[in-house]
Amino acid sequence: MRAPAAMTGSAAEPLTIEARSPMNTSAPSRRPQSPCPVCTHPGGSGAEGCPGCGRPPESASADRAEHSGGHRDLTMRQDVRAAVRVGADSLRQGDNRVLKSLLQHCRGLDRLSEDARTRFVEAEQQAVARSERRARAQRRPYGAPEAAAARLAAGETDRLVLVETGPEGFTSCTLTASPAGVVSAAPVVRNVREWSDAVPSTGVRSRAEMLFLAAGGVGLKGAPPDPDTLAAWARELLHPSEGDGPGGVTEHVLIHRCADWLLPDLFAAAVRRTAPPVSEFIAEPGSPDLADRADALCAGVPLRRSYHLALASVAAPGGRVSVAYVELFPVGTAVRRGLPVEVEVPVARPPGRSGPAALPVVVRGAGPDREWSELTVARAEIPVPGEAVVVASLERPGHVRLRVRGTAPDSAPAEGNEGAWPQSWAELSASLPSHHNTDVGADVLVAVELGGPAQLVDQRLDVVRTIAHALRAGGGAGGAARLAAIGYGDHSDNRRQADDPCQTAGFASPDALMAVVQDWQALPVADQFAAPVEDALHRALHFDWRPDAQRTLVVVGSRPASLTTRVGSVVHARVCPGRLDWAEALADLRARGVRTLAMVDEPGWMTLSDPAIPRDNTRRMWQQLGADGRFVLGSTAHLRSLADLVVPAASAELVLPTRAPGRQRELADPPAY
Repeated sequence: MRAPAAMTGSAAEPLTIEARSPMNTSAPSRRPQSPCPVCTHPGGSGAEGCPGCGRPPESASADRAEHSGGHRDLTMRQDVRAAVRVGADSLRQGDNRVLKSLLQHCRGLDRLSEDARTRFVEAEQQAVARSERRARAQRRPYGAPEAAAARLAAGETDRLVLVETGPEGFTSCTLTASPAGVVSAAPVVRNVREWSDAVPSTGVRSRAEMLFLAAGGVGLKGAPPDPDTLAAWARELLHPSEGDGPGGVTEHVLIHRCADWLLPDLFAAAVRRTAPPVSEFIAEPGSPDLADRADALCAGVPLRRSYHLALASVAAPGGRVSVAYVELFPVGTAVRRGLPVEVEVPVARPPGRSGPAALPVVVRGAGPDREWSELTVARAEIPVPGEAVVVASLERPGHVRLRVRGTAPDSAPAEGNEGAWPQSWAELSASLPSHHNTDVGADVLVAVELGGPAQLVDQRLDVVRTIAHALRAGGGAGGAARLAAIGYGDHSDNRRQADDPCQTAGFASPDALMAVVQDWQALPVADQFAAPVEDALHRALHFDWRPDAQRTLVVVGSRPASLTTRVGSVVHARVCPGRLDWAEALADLRARGVRTLAMVDEPGWMTLSDPAIPRDNTRRMWQQLGADGRFVLGSTAHLRSLADLVVPAASAELVLPTRAPGRQRELADPPAY
């Protein structure tokens, strides 16, 4: 017969069990159950009967109810089952003292003979074992804790609270996520509340007696638990007041360390009624504790952002340095069961100064600027020059360990590769050199304007002599230095003669080149507003530049290039007979990796106010010709700086390794440094 509502334990709405947990997708659907009218266990009206006192299902026949022995037998079963649950651990170790001690508190057990008492206890031990197996089968984890952690990392929730009920109370651990999606666990708060606080005090009790009450026993001098206190604990845990905890969206996982214990189950029912858990299950014996479980959840969250190894990229012509990003772990990579995910990236150290290498692991930002942020910067010993393999291990989100080994497949990771780089990624990237010289020589072409006064032209030719002396002293970076020259004057006014305003001397040693250039003389100026710079640049395209050398073009002069057309122009300058375009030739040279420097002596007419004077054209041309360095003729300091630029100096230290060609994935369209 169904018990009236007044017998369910409190005047408030009776505690009910949530029909289905998201974790129990394969478990049969269950209707909400009312508490047992005998022992108040929240699962007492199930189809299998009450796990606390053995009361049969309400649908059972009257014969079965009569066979149960009535209310007195049920209360005896309630106490014996509680004693069996408390003494199970020590009994498995061959110690029955706890069980014997607690059986003395069981109501009605003293009425049985010793043999009947033994049979009764053995039967209840078997019933408890069946009940525990059934409870574990109905509450098994099917991945919901991992899904809740993934939602937390994605920013869909603000916190994930793991609540673990045990024999003495409940413990909690709160998980939060960083903006980068890395989930971390706060320290575990053990025994947030103890079950003894929910049982009316009737004197001093031993630990075994307190566990007996928590398991559902009442005994000779016990008292039923207070469900209102348990409900208040659930509300306090899941909905803290504004002054006691943060707001936001919170999910929780309910984990049970013991099956069918009364107070843990009453508390779990109050939790379900307050806010259904996203996952609920009974932990297997010997399974990790709450701290280890929380740590495993944090470690197994899939990456929300990709992790990359930052390497240097040295452009073949000119040695310009940029940063290339090699993807190590894409979005969605996850660590399973404590086994790190590993990837190998072959790297190389170009020739240069020796020293330790920096290995930065960076994370791609999620904002509109997609900036890179530092995860770690490791220090490694990689020979210069030489190659190695970087082994990156993802141990958990936010934790990447780097090792270095040789390029042979059976090479073991070298010792002493791990360690922190003294600079942050921001400091390291800012200190990278703009160029790294890996060339084997130097090709320098000097184009000199020969039109003008003899003293001025001799000053321009002195630039060639200074560069020749610098190349002779420097000799290039481990290879020969070659020098060439173009001397340009003016276009001819005689249209019957072939127009060739340039004198050329091909690449040769500095001494051989100067033997030719020393005979060049100053030429008369035919047009004070134009010089055949365009012819000199087009001639430069046809010199035999070496592909593996540092290539530099130095233009020394004053006047601007000739016009390509007269249409729409009022500028006082002549048009190039060949309609050559200086800007087009300059673009072709730079596309071939040729650096361009300029040493300028401005014409005197630059200060005049005549609008037809090509001031703007002149400034624009010399700015572009001096893209890699613009200097003033007549300045000793500028001449020395120019000579230092054309001679390849010893390479600056490049602490970032470069990519080993064709041996690893690189981020598509890497941003230039």
